[in-house]
Amino acid sequence: ALATTSIDHQLASSLDQIEESSESLPNVRINTIENIEIAIVGVQINTAGSDLGCPCEIYASLDNGVTVAHLFGATFSLNAGQVDSVTEILNHGSYLYSDLASLTLHTNATDTSGSAVFPTFNLVTKTVVYATVENIGVTTITPEESWVLFDGSNPVQMSSLIAFDDGPENHLSVNASTDFSMFYPGDVFVLQHIMDSDLVADKYEQVSIFVDGIQTAMAVP
Repeated sequence: ALATTSIDHQLASSLDQIEESSESLPNVRINTIENIEIAIVGVQINTAGSDLGCPCEIYASLDNGVTVAHLFGATFSLNAGQVDSVTEILNHGSYLYSDLASLTLHTNATDTSGSAVFPTFNLVTKTVVYATVENIGVTTITPEESWVLFDGSNPVQMSSLIAFDDGPENHLSVNASTDFSMFYPGDVFVLQHIMDSDLVADKYEQVSIFVDGIQTAMAVP
């Protein structure tokens, strides 16, 4: 009986060790990294205009408003026919602007009186780094307990860089956290980080992500 009890104990202990050793570690993969140089990250109202009607949209142009440039888009609100505030940047843009001096912002708002004065805007540019990240493991990831490092320094909590979940076709928000509390196996999400500089020479070279002590990294193109 004692021998049987000892064998049972050893078997149970071995099974516990196997179960403990088989616990899956988090597995995160950086699928893509995009470095958007001279992205429009802010819009300032220069003149508010008058007698305007929606659509209340702002677009970028290199030919004084004739054509749309580089997919930038933003929205604004109206108060008594005047621009009240810029409500949201829908897309920071997708390319290095070839000639920043000729880049201007315009609106497709309507003229409600036949004599409307259209608003003017000033733009703020920075370099934005986007990383498309996928949970390819079998464990759930908590963004508040995970960290992102740029060139190996200045760790930033992952949750503060989560921007949206549809990939870098629409660059939403500006370093804004969301309601995402967990990332489950198979989830794909995007991190965005706006640099303090828009100088090409100051761009980051590598993005690293730490989840429960496990690191994944990718060079910034």
